[in-house]
Amino acid sequence: MPKRITIDTLAEMVKEGFEKTASKADLVEIKTELSQVKTELSEFKVEVKHDLEDIKLRLDNTAYKFEIQDHERRITALEQK
Repeated sequence: MPKRITIDTLAEMVKEGFEKTASKADLVEIKTELSQVKTELSEFKVEVKHDLEDIKLRLDNTAYKFEIQDHERRITALEQK
């Protein structure tokens, strides 16, 4: 035989369920925290973008230096002939 649920038991179950759900204040707090995280992430993204541009610039200059060294080596070889 199934257990009979009284109105009082059902009311207690519903009450416990509502106690476990987020309140409007909780949601506002979460929204504020997410907004802060979004701002920090945007700032971090800008920093990473600047760092990447610096790395690319350094690599471009390094490639240029290798080209110069290669040209110097070829010129030296031609001058010795």
